[in-house]
Amino acid sequence: TQVPVAEPSAKLMSEVEVSQESTACVADGKACVDGVDCCGVCAYIGADTWTCQACTALGDECIPMGNRCCDGGNKQADVVLEHPAHTCKATNEISKKYGSGVTKYTCQASVSATANATQVPVAE
Repeated sequence: TQVPVAEPSAKLMSEVEVSQESTACVADGKACVDGVDCCGVCAYIGADTWTCQACTALGDECIPMGNRCCDGGNKQADVVLEHPAHTCKATNEISKKYGSGVTKYTCQASVSATANATQVPVAE
């Protein structure tokens, strides 16, 4: 009798998209892959499921569950970006996108990124 041999993981490679710079990333809409960055962000969508999704642009409305902002969101499941440039923060407005009475959240510059960018050198 023949013993079935496992084939190499073609699925893993089919889910990885190669960009023009020859760096591989997982395309939006695909499952996050350990050790490979998402092209956008790796978002937890519930039921122990992580999916690569397009990131949310600075100033656009976001969901305050995780950080899906461009230059702020995680690129891999459970690998937190140490110093995100942008985070999803509450505004003093009401969301028109997610229903009445819901606070509007937008991607905004992170406090640490803003503080680092505005520091003035001290004369000695």
